[in-house]
Amino acid sequence: MDLFCTNSLQMGFLGSSFISGCFVGSFIFSRAADIIGRRPIFMFGLCLQIVVVVVSLFCKSIYLAYALLFAGGLGEVCRYYVAYVYNVEMMPIGL
Repeated sequence: MDLFCTNSLQMGFLGSSFISGCFVGSFIFSRAADIIGRRPIFMFGLCLQIVVVVVSLFCKSIYLAYALLFAGGLGEVCRYYVAYVYNVEMMPIGL
């Protein structure tokens, strides 16, 4: 994707779409991890992240990049935040 001729508003929206995906995902997937379970949500986030990375290799549109970065933010919440809580639950209390 050639971003040389894009304006600063479109370039700034690339980062904002990722952060907004993290924001939305923190409300949805943290609660879903409590209801469904941590491992299925973690695996969903892992698969979502793999799909986002593979599709972004062939991305030519900036609007598709916005959607992919939003989905990447969702996957980041599923992988990092849910995995952190999952690991904290597995730690022994005495450490």
